[in-house]
Amino acid sequence: MVYARGMTPEDLTRFLRHSIPLLPSVELTALHAAPERVVLHAPLAINRNHHQTAFGGSLALVGILSGWALLHVALQAEGLDAALVVQKTEIGYLQPVTEDLVAETRRPEAGWDEFVSRLRQRGRARIELYTRIAAGDADGVQLKGTYAAVLPAARQDGHTQEPTSERAAS
Repeated sequence: MVYARGMTPEDLTRFLRHSIPLLPSVELTALHAAPERVVLHAPLAINRNHHQTAFGGSLALVGILSGWALLHVALQAEGLDAALVVQKTEIGYLQPVTEDLVAETRRPEAGWDEFVSRLRQRGRARIELYTRIAAGDADGVQLKGTYAAVLPAARQDGHTQEPTSERAAS
């Protein structure tokens, strides 16, 4: 699914909810969707535990998806339609989150160009992304995720090919 003019938060919300059947039940929505930054939201009311704080599983879900969504949006902007998977995550629960879950992932400046170049040349690449979920004015959760991207040609035969002009133009 390539978005020629970029992806709005509504586009990203629809895409995520359609792609992952669990997401409508956690009421996940995108607040911001740009190649440089993605912000996802889920209400505390249905993502809380018995302590009336955010459930750890919901925090992990929203954090992992924020990184995945940033990569999806940023690669679409590069004209690349890659399969994306999370390979590894490290999550730190620093303090209880007592408000709605708001996860923010920013595209890293260091390493981004090398990541895209490697993906174009080899058809596959990995990158680490960092996500934060706020607890008031502080970090409630910090998540480091390693995500992998694989272009369609590399998925099929292990070799890469240049993106089609349609993909490259979008």
